[in-house]
Amino acid sequence: MWTERGLVENAIAELGLALAAVPDDEAARRYAALEAAFSTVPRATWIWEHLKGPHHSLRTPRGFELLPALVSDPALELLFFPGSDQAMCCAFRGRIDAIVAAIGACPAFEYCIAPLSATWLIGESHHDVVYAVGEPVASRLAAM
Repeated sequence: MWTERGLVENAIAELGLALAAVPDDEAARRYAALEAAFSTVPRATWIWEHLKGPHHSLRTPRGFELLPALVSDPALELLFFPGSDQAMCCAFRGRIDAIVAAIGACPAFEYCIAPLSATWLIGESHHDVVYAVGEPVASRLAAM
């Protein structure tokens, strides 16, 4: 059976993407910090059901294609959490172009993305809904 981690690792290898795996303990710690900042329910299966703070969502197929416009700084280092609805947390670190390429090379799965500063969160649900919480990404998504 495939896992989101395995799919992303295959995409990284096949496409030569500049994404680095984050150690599992650090990934879990960083995801918990995102939950504390942006979710009303810690360890919820779907963080997007419990967003707190200014947020916006948009139902769209291939929502990952919106990510470069939402992030807007192509040099920004990000954390990418594929399978953010899974019990085992994994993360990769890299820039938005590599993250978009990895997502595009894989079957659909839930994910979320945040800067290292954890000041905002973008994700996509299994309902093809892109969500953004925190600024400036929530306003950018609202304007689309």
